[in-house]
Amino acid sequence: MKKVSLASLILLLCFSVFVTAVSAASGADSGFQSVNNGHTARVYTDSTYYGVSDNWINVTVEKSTSAAFSYEICFMNSTQMTCPVKTGDMTSSSKTHKIDKSSLYSILPSHSQGSFTVMLKVFKKGDYWTWYGDIMTKNTFTAVRPV
Repeated sequence: MKKVSLASLILLLCFSVFVTAVSAASGADSGFQSVNNGHTARVYTDSTYYGVSDNWINVTVEKSTSAAFSYEICFMNSTQMTCPVKTGDMTSSSKTHKIDKSSLYSILPSHSQGSFTVMLKVFKKGDYWTWYGDIMTKNTFTAVRPV
């Protein structure tokens, strides 16, 4: 009986380590952050690496408050930004955008790779002149440009 319990405990421990490793392997993520006017949101990617064969970057916007807002998704490296690569209205709790990797090419030279942060610019719903704040990923993703 002790052997079965010990084996079960070891199996459970291994599974926990595996689940933790898989969870940690997600993409660039801001975590939930608050901006003006009481909005709390998060932006994240599905991966931290987009290689030569990857054509799309999946970016998800989530909100934890009920009020709707408009937004722009932007990509930044250490010196430049391309903005907006996508705009939208956040009326549901989550929205995923499939963004063409070529939207990075204005700030990513041919035959190179770069590290990028995602910026979510939050605005009053339907009014891109009333800016509430920016939410940025805490870590980066890497993209490779073949040509």
